[in-house]
Amino acid sequence: MNTLIIRNSLLSKIASVLLLLQWFTVKAQEENYLRTRIPLSPVATVAGVDANASNPSLVQTDFVYYDLFGRTKQTVGCQQSFTGKDVIHAVEYDLMGREAKQWLPYTFANPTPGAYRPAGTTETASFYAPGTAVPAIATTNVPFSITTYDGSPLARVTEQSYAGETWQTGSGHTVKTSYGTNAANEVRKWTVSGTGASYSMYPAGKLLGTTITNENGYSVTQYKDLSGNLVCKKVQAGAALYLYTDYLYDDFNNLRYVVPPLPTLPAAVPLPSSFSESDPLFANFLYGYHYDGRGRMTEKKIPGKGWEYFVYNKADQVVLSQTPSQLALGVWAFFKFDAQGHTVMTGTLTSASNRTALQATAESFAGPAFEAFTNTPVNYGYSDNSYPDNTLSAAKEIWSVSYYDGYDFLSNAAINPNTSVFTAPAADNLYRAPSGLATGTLYKVIGAPTSTYLLSISHYDLYGRNVKTITQSFKQGSTNAGNYDVAEQEYNFSGQVTKSTRLHYVSSVQQLNVVSWNNYNAGGQKTSVQQKINTGAIYTPVAFEYNELGRLKTKHLHSASSSATPPLTGFFQHVDYRYNNRGWLTSINDPGNLSDPVYGGQDLFAEQIDYESPSSLYTPATPQYNGNISSISWQSLAKSPMVQERRGYVYSYDAMNRLTGAGYRSPSGNDKFSEAITYDELGNILTLNRNITNSTTFANKLSYNYGAGSQRSNALKSVSDLGTEGYNATFAYHSSGNEASDSKLISSIQYNAINLPSLITLVSGKTIKFCYTPTGTKLEKITANAGGGIIEDRSYISGIEYNANTLESFYNEEGRVIKNGVSYKPEYSIADHLGSPRAVFGDDGNGVFSANDIVQITDYYAFGKQIAYLDDTGPVYPYKFSNKEYSADINGYDFGARLYNQSLSRWNNVDNEAESSRRWSPYSYTYNNPVRNVDPDGQSVFDVIPSVDEFARYLIYRDWTVAKSDMWKPTTSAWDQGLNNFYGFMIHLTPFGGIVDFTNAARKGDVGGAMLGLATTASFFVSDFILPENPATYVTEEGFANWNTIDPVLGAMAKQEGTASFEAARFEKYLSDPTDMAGKMRQWKVNQENSTAMLDNTQTWINNNYGEGTTTLYRNFGPNEYKSIRESGGFSISENNYAGKQFWIGESGLDFWMQTQFQKQFTVKLTIPTSFVTPGNPNYLFSEYGHDLINNVPHVDGYPGGTISNSTNLSIFNSAMTINWFQYR
Repeated sequence: MNTLIIRNSLLSKIASVLLLLQWFTVKAQEENYLRTRIPLSPVATVAGVDANASNPSLVQTDFVYYDLFGRTKQTVGCQQSFTGKDVIHAVEYDLMGREAKQWLPYTFANPTPGAYRPAGTTETASFYAPGTAVPAIATTNVPFSITTYDGSPLARVTEQSYAGETWQTGSGHTVKTSYGTNAANEVRKWTVSGTGASYSMYPAGKLLGTTITNENGYSVTQYKDLSGNLVCKKVQAGAALYLYTDYLYDDFNNLRYVVPPLPTLPAAVPLPSSFSESDPLFANFLYGYHYDGRGRMTEKKIPGKGWEYFVYNKADQVVLSQTPSQLALGVWAFFKFDAQGHTVMTGTLTSASNRTALQATAESFAGPAFEAFTNTPVNYGYSDNSYPDNTLSAAKEIWSVSYYDGYDFLSNAAINPNTSVFTAPAADNLYRAPSGLATGTLYKVIGAPTSTYLLSISHYDLYGRNVKTITQSFKQGSTNAGNYDVAEQEYNFSGQVTKSTRLHYVSSVQQLNVVSWNNYNAGGQKTSVQQKINTGAIYTPVAFEYNELGRLKTKHLHSASSSATPPLTGFFQHVDYRYNNRGWLTSINDPGNLSDPVYGGQDLFAEQIDYESPSSLYTPATPQYNGNISSISWQSLAKSPMVQERRGYVYSYDAMNRLTGAGYRSPSGNDKFSEAITYDELGNILTLNRNITNSTTFANKLSYNYGAGSQRSNALKSVSDLGTEGYNATFAYHSSGNEASDSKLISSIQYNAINLPSLITLVSGKTIKFCYTPTGTKLEKITANAGGGIIEDRSYISGIEYNANTLESFYNEEGRVIKNGVSYKPEYSIADHLGSPRAVFGDDGNGVFSANDIVQITDYYAFGKQIAYLDDTGPVYPYKFSNKEYSADINGYDFGARLYNQSLSRWNNVDNEAESSRRWSPYSYTYNNPVRNVDPDGQSVFDVIPSVDEFARYLIYRDWTVAKSDMWKPTTSAWDQGLNNFYGFMIHLTPFGGIVDFTNAARKGDVGGAMLGLATTASFFVSDFILPENPATYVTEEGFANWNTIDPVLGAMAKQEGTASFEAARFEKYLSDPTDMAGKMRQWKVNQENSTAMLDNTQTWINNNYGEGTTTLYRNFGPNEYKSIRESGGFSISENNYAGKQFWIGESGLDFWMQTQFQKQFTVKLTIPTSFVTPGNPNYLFSEYGHDLINNVPHVDGYPGGTISNSTNLSIFNSAMTINWFQYR
């Protein structure tokens, strides 16, 4: 490999230029590249990897080719296409060195696999050219996107085109970005005062505005003040109509209030020049946040809900919280932590005290901050000495107890119900003491008739992968020691599950044994699944084929064969998927012809999805260029009493992508199942007309009433219906914003402490009771008649469902398997683009697919109301719209976190994640675009149409400005977890310094994340790199030999392709007192030559998408600090004695952050063990806040720092909690 490295310094740049002449002369015929080889099977040596490199099933090889300026110009995935060709991706730059043209990837049978393709762009054009007939690949004459920049040195993007003729520059259907300032009297300037605010108007030019105009020509503008705070979002709602959302901050840049657009229909809700928290306007429409003196969010208000409260311990951990549902029950949720920060115990505390009183108690609490594992019978093995401690045991109800790092808890009879089943791993290839991993959880069944706890334990292999889970189950209102399930997984070398086994026991008798085998191709794509149920024959439920670019091309469903090899003709159904040049799904089979052109037979369901080119079958239809669906058509295989015909919908939208009309089309009559919808500014539905039978007959002709005057809110007060369904009803709500009654269907709904229905009483007198885990997983649903007689007792056991004591079915990714006497019969669902099952089929036993195998055909109105043609006489397939369980009793669907009313097309409950989309009503379903968006769990909306430019498209939906609540949540939201995993944000350096984590990095001014500093706790995973046999030869000249390091191997530089490429692992010494090594802190600082380049793209992405305002940088209290403190034997507060004083950010760390994309106000916060900060306690290490050391911070190198004042209890060094000990601005 030949490599030209250009350093980020003037000297290195000059040197690089001087090398160019020699480079051109000597290397004219060679390409600069980085080759990465990843073994896919066990291999002992690097030489073994090289020997296997020609076989793509044994070694994955990737090439990155660079131009003379070190820029990527082509990437090649060696033999990684479905047919074994190279996957090649070319990039072009403009004269300013900016990435200007991005070509779509293509595949090529490279004579030398992995070799650079000089004619890569020409070959790309040929690959996509019309007439080339590459299977299942959309054609175009413009297989590239173009980025246009402004003419300034800032190189700001002004226009982004996309592949395909429709979205090219000049077409009028690109994404455009413009920059400017606000106009006079355009944006309100709010001033927060106490518990309210008032506004004037910003003068012209005081705010920076960024306007993004989407492919349909509608815009979103974000205005920021000079501190970087987003103060206003302006969304285009019509040709000349805009809606404004205002963000209000206090003097400390805390987000205090959010004012969304207010309704103007049917009567306007005026926005006064000032408001207070006592106003009905605030209660019904505004968001509010309160903070304490330490910047912690203590109270939160969501429109339509009461306040939520948070109580913190001295480590800034939430130990108590209360929702309006919990307030109504008189309880608080509590959370307890161990020394590593794991949540080890949750539950409820019965208390009538308010937040202020409980916070004072938490502040004055003199006990430990964390729990210790004691394994005693009481308190389920924990000490219960942290707040709220065991003196409050009588008022506490424990919900869950979690165990980490080992299996000692299994010897405790109070925890383990069956010591012969729930056992620790014994095999040598298993991880017997999995450090940092959860090994068990004991959780309470919420709603069980008697106090019931279930145990679940996990085993891991030596790589930390879960290989076995044993979980106690709950059925018919109880459990016993013999009710449990065992799930086991086996993995290949790449970490993919190759075999899974599910054993299901009731009263210690095995009821079900399901074994599945997964098969993969050389590219790591799953190609088929084989399955065996009990002693039955092995069959193949599903097999997959992919196009050349790795997208799913065909899914083959159900074969009685035990193998799945081409040509895959023995399957009952072959479901084909096709995409356009932007990756948007365009068809599932062919609705114009159900005869399968490749495999023969009849397709059961087919769908066509149109965007910029509406179907010519249906008029009028408006082209949609931004991912909205302009029309769809579908056809299902008929079975009496269905009519065999192609059906469709033509859709219309407003400027905010809200669905305003769905016109039904079919040969047998148009508008039979049409819908027309109007909204207020927040997305609350005002009218909904739903046809049935013909264009003049309505199933629903709904008018929605949300109150008037001060009573106007997002909560539906009543609805009138002039349609045949006659849905005339009034509604009542709890203080939590949850529906309490619906006069047409529901007399009352009671909610438990996890804000889910515990008892629904219907108008008919029928009742429905529910049981859940503490995390909200439904375990049981009991339906009884008015006299108390049980109609159905349905138990849910991780996909297995019982009706009373009868195992009825178990569900998998492709459908379900129903019990048929002593045998089992698989049934498969074919879903539309939203994941809603449209057709269900089984196997009648004759070996070929026929109409007799059709179980169910279901179509839907746009908002999910069913158009059911056929249900089989067997158990009804209950999972329908959005693949959620339907209940006729409540006329809707259970999405998990919320209930959805299919007739009214809105949620029954306030969104738990309402802050992610504050300009929308917390009751609106999928931003009122149900043909494009889905909500998998009732909490988070996702776009099913993928896009290169998700950020631009989500601006209209999502609210990126966060209050400080995210920093204090006891659990991590799905969004934050996704961010933490985005493109592998964990950058591994060494335990002596480097990047720690990008979790929540640079989100609005308060959230923790990465910190480049000294002695951090970043992990250097040796398995990530090929390490030399003698690490001493790969470290810097200072070495580690005399430093008593934790593990000298961790200091080694990685070796890749003959070059030490992981240079960020190189360190140089920095000694406070070079003449005296003993007992002094060992300080290291990172050589930043490679780190900056390595993180540049990632940080640019974060900054562009999340860098709104102040960036908070955390650094950790690292292992070398622990080590040196132990060795020093004590601490001195003398400013001339440096022992124990490594609490500052070094010069390299500050320089790095100041030179990267975070060139704005930033805060540095220290992450230290919680127990160090207990004021006035001689057993802890840190002084109180009032100590002079805080006011006159000692330092060594001119950067802020702090000092440990004394030492006794050194065991607490294992803690990793946070405390905002100092700030640097």
